[in-house]
Amino acid sequence: MRRYIRGFVIAVGFSLIAAVLINLIVNPWRVTPSPLASDSFDSYRDIDSQNRTAKCGFVRSAPEIGIALIGSSRVANSLDPKNSHWNRDNVYNLGCNACYIYESEAFFRYLIEHHAPETIIVGIDPGDLSSDFDTRIVFDYQGSPLGPKKGKMDREIRYLVGISTLEASFEAIKRRISDETPQYDTHGLRRNRRKPNIAQRAFLARAIVGESQFEAPQTAGSEAPLRADKQQLLEGIVQTCHERGIRLVVLIHPQHALSHTRSGEDAMLPFERERREITNAVDRINRENPETIPTEVWDFGDYHPINCEPLSQVEGGRMKLWDDFNHYTLEVGNLILARIMNWPIELEGGENYGRQLSPENFDDWVAQAKEANRRYVEGPGKVDIEWAQSLSKEGDPD
Repeated sequence: MRRYIRGFVIAVGFSLIAAVLINLIVNPWRVTPSPLASDSFDSYRDIDSQNRTAKCGFVRSAPEIGIALIGSSRVANSLDPKNSHWNRDNVYNLGCNACYIYESEAFFRYLIEHHAPETIIVGIDPGDLSSDFDTRIVFDYQGSPLGPKKGKMDREIRYLVGISTLEASFEAIKRRISDETPQYDTHGLRRNRRKPNIAQRAFLARAIVGESQFEAPQTAGSEAPLRADKQQLLEGIVQTCHERGIRLVVLIHPQHALSHTRSGEDAMLPFERERREITNAVDRINRENPETIPTEVWDFGDYHPINCEPLSQVEGGRMKLWDDFNHYTLEVGNLILARIMNWPIELEGGENYGRQLSPENFDDWVAQAKEANRRYVEGPGKVDIEWAQSLSKEGDPD
């Protein structure tokens, strides 16, 4: 009996050692850098369900992060850290699916704990700061390096011998053998998104019918004030960047105009109060720190023609610049970066896309946006709006 127990213990011991070696060599989430980690797996590591863990892995493994892009899937899918105009190799995309301000602030703190970035772009999803939406309990936040300090040792052990880590290692090995490209590239952009198995119009129809069922930030009340705790987190990011000499850009993401426009309603700018309060809060901190780099607020959420692209009328067709109402394509992401970074404008009609906001120009921008809203409702958006309203009345996306 002892011989069998001894054999079992030895087998388990060898299995654990083998698991540790495989995980250290493959390092699937880049979260345990070691001399054993093989660079040959770098192009085959993917982020899959461990978004937060793997994006922290970039922070841990990168020799230097000079520019960081932080935020939700809109950042992860569309802000390219390898855009040739950066002309540098230390730009990383730390965006994660549904990563709103609670998690974005945690990523910011984790980043500056490990690196000294020159520039940080933090994406703000419209409606986030005025809602109580919190995804920290939904995804892998608690199991990532961002999680509570109390569980730090358990997490580090999981990264070494955990079944989930070993499964991710085997997946990376499989991709390497078959030379399969992962979804995420080596600097964090979700460059190779899986194509949906449903036509875009049908997908958008389901979103329209279901919008009243889910109280996500995009559907929250447009006149709600900023939540005190979320405002405090944003202001803390701004203040820290002033103290450390970091250029911070607060990017308020665009949405497709059809997501919040209906005929028969007064012209509006979605989440106008939230946008104003963000602008005022940043301006106040800038004025309190006149000798440091001012934080910029760039808002792309008006009724620019890019945000008003008509739905494709072709069977199975897709919009060129929008994956859905809340996610713009890489081309629009490159335009956003070009506007913020003062690069050449490569997307036709993008010269005046977005606005750097201040208290001085905010009212003028709102007035222009509402006038553009009227033009959209009465002109190019009329057919799409009628379609959307018919769906809402029928309650059937088919």
